[in-house]
Amino acid sequence: MTAQQEPNSFTHTDAHGQPAKSLAVAGWLWHRRATWPAAVVSLVFHLVLVLIAALIFIPAGGGGAPGKGEGVYESAVMSEAELDELEAAAWAAAEPAVPEQQSPEQQLADLSSDMSITDAASSAKIDLSDLGSLSGGGEMSAGDGLSLGGGGGGAASFFGVEATGTRFVYLVDVSGSMEGRRMQGLKDELIRSIGSLDATAEFMVIPFSSGAWIVGEKREWREASESNKRWVRNQITLLAADGGTEPDKGFDIVFTLRPKPDAVYFMTDGEFPAIVAESIIARNRRFRVPIHSICFGSDSGAEEMKRIAKESGGRYNFVPDR
Repeated sequence: MTAQQEPNSFTHTDAHGQPAKSLAVAGWLWHRRATWPAAVVSLVFHLVLVLIAALIFIPAGGGGAPGKGEGVYESAVMSEAELDELEAAAWAAAEPAVPEQQSPEQQLADLSSDMSITDAASSAKIDLSDLGSLSGGGEMSAGDGLSLGGGGGGAASFFGVEATGTRFVYLVDVSGSMEGRRMQGLKDELIRSIGSLDATAEFMVIPFSSGAWIVGEKREWREASESNKRWVRNQITLLAADGGTEPDKGFDIVFTLRPKPDAVYFMTDGEFPAIVAESIIARNRRFRVPIHSICFGSDSGAEEMKRIAKESGGRYNFVPDR
């Protein structure tokens, strides 16, 4: 073979001596034979993608394009109604809550609670007892016996002394000197006075002698209901005269009552030291409740009783033995 006939690196002869295909073509053929499985895999993958796209974009109702108001697809995660409900719930969560409308009675109750005017024992009644010292026991007289208000709008009468208000304390002497007719007279007057209270009124009976206590023992106001009136009637009949005359023990209880009374009926048949009266007057300057002072059967303590009534804005009365 001559130099001119020497094959180059890119050609060769076949069995007949003809030039063969180039190496580049041969390489391409080899590449086709080597990659046909990958092409099959690629074709299958693209067919799957086409099916998925068809499920997503083809309407559930058939081959036509969705008209106005349509657009529900089989592949949708939720319906339009469910979407609307979800959107409404989101708006509701974003909007501020509208407070429930309260009735006037509820608003008044809330206002009373916020202003600390009453506590649970007073059944949400307004405490106006501080006005008592300005008008002589919580009432204003028109000059002809007509009451013009004061207290809580109710009234009470005890041993001839009238007072207006809602809550009344009966601070009564049951010392040994009250034995006999005086004790029975006291019981009768207590039962009569409490029995005549309006059902909206409240009361408390505090007997004193050498000590003091609350009838019924509980430190709470009792409504003047028929059942409570029957109950206190039975309790009053059990009172017995004994001990000395120490009214300051009873006032120790009175000055701790909350809510405050509108009026205090203070009754005794005896006398006590002037220093005790001065202490009661001084303490009541802060408490500011009218104290109606009543000497029953004896006016030996009249001087101190009058001072207490005058300084507190209350009234004084003397009731002889009956």
